Amino acid sequence: MVMLGACAACASASDQVALFRCLEAARNGTIARRVTMDATIYLLILVVAFIGIVIWVFGRKRKARFEADARIPLDEDKGGQS
Repeated sequence: MVMLGACAACASASDQVALFRCLEAARNGTIARRVTMDATIYLLILVVAFIGIVIWVFGRKRKARFEADARIPLDEDKGGQS
């Protein structure tokens, strides 16, 4: 039996007709298009998540906190080195 990693039908193909259909789908690029489509969808989800995190981190609400945190090493009255 011939097995293709991306084709679930090939892994379970017990008769020659199912195997032929799977090999034909692999030959005409159906499997490759599906894998490419899945990768594109995951990439878009990751890009949207990244942009969302960047907007959340650099939002206006957190600017004052980041400025206060940036001054922590310079503040001598909070237990820094003398």
